[in-house]
Amino acid sequence: MKLLICSLTIPFDYVAHAGGQTHNYYVKRLKQETTTDIHLVTFCDPDEKLLIDLNRYGISSSIIHTGNFGIPHRILRKGTHIASKIHPKINYFGFISLFNKCLMLIELKKLKKNGYRPDVIELNWTQIVFFYTSIKKIFPEAKYYAMEQDVTFLRYERIYITETNTKKQSNAKKQYDAIKNTELFLLKKLDKIFVFNDKDKKLLLANGITEPMIITIVPYFKKFSFPITQEKKNIILFYGAMARDENYMAAIWFIEKVFSLLRDKDYTFIILGSNPPQKLRKYENDRVIITGYQQDIQPYFEQALCLVAPLKIGAGIKIKVLEALSAGLPVLGSDVASEGINVTQGIDFFHCRVPSEYVEHINTLSTNTELRISVSISAKKLIDENYNFDKSFKQYVSIIQGL
Repeated sequence: MKLLICSLTIPFDYVAHAGGQTHNYYVKRLKQETTTDIHLVTFCDPDEKLLIDLNRYGISSSIIHTGNFGIPHRILRKGTHIASKIHPKINYFGFISLFNKCLMLIELKKLKKNGYRPDVIELNWTQIVFFYTSIKKIFPEAKYYAMEQDVTFLRYERIYITETNTKKQSNAKKQYDAIKNTELFLLKKLDKIFVFNDKDKKLLLANGITEPMIITIVPYFKKFSFPITQEKKNIILFYGAMARDENYMAAIWFIEKVFSLLRDKDYTFIILGSNPPQKLRKYENDRVIITGYQQDIQPYFEQALCLVAPLKIGAGIKIKVLEALSAGLPVLGSDVASEGINVTQGIDFFHCRVPSEYVEHINTLSTNTELRISVSISAKKLIDENYNFDKSFKQYVSIIQGL
């Protein structure tokens, strides 16, 4: 089987963002354990260039390096930028890059000109699903499936609902409507759709996509196996890709609304994750520590009392929550943080809606070692029983080979 994978970002070992880790896991394991002929067309940022490791795994690729372009590409980029400004609907109010779409289509046409004909095509990330109609014109005979890292329109629905500025909310509503209508329209045209939690599956079912099309597989995340200990430091941990709005905004909310109420306690708030923006860094002091990217996160998980995830926007399953649960680290978070994970309040997770609930649970975990250990054991059990990578991979392979 010839499999063409079109993806938004290049997979490489130790990639920082959750979607990239799952993408990296499935494509490389597929290459290592099957005879599938894989070709990957993807984008690579300048700071990722030295991290490319596809050749080491024997994966052929057409890598589109963003950043430095010659005159023809600069003209194309300017033209697509002007078109998007004049007609914002054509790029869904900034959701997709018309320039990147053109670059990918150019690479795909080169492949076809050189005689390449895929049997099956994977569209990884919703932005790439939005290229489907154009890709289909190039390879009309192929079967198509999506890897929906999350159901994107849910994220944009939350953005417009939580926006307080009337004009910005109106614009956000337009973007949400455009993305939702297009995402559902295109997904219905595909042969299969892979999602990474049953909540997303139910959401698609509720919006008219038939059940045989949707398959739930598990996302990849690092599972921790270190023992649960009696002693913990009074460290409250926040973890995530800090350049993302939903993460740094949640961290700021926690500092202002919750951590400010814990001044009489000897707590340290550690914000762990790549690319923290300046608007977050201004809160840094001797009690609020911002680490930036750390390749080895285990020491932080081992020492922390709990992880907090007061997310208000975003969509899809949260890898940081799965990793924390696998480590037996008690998680305090919103409904958004726990969506798609079958957690039970007070047993393996603490749902918190208002600042006082975060304060209460943090103080209880700090003083009640028996409760903390009980929650830790339950959290690890939840992950062990529900996230089997081998079973999920075999299901994925069976489905795409069946196409």
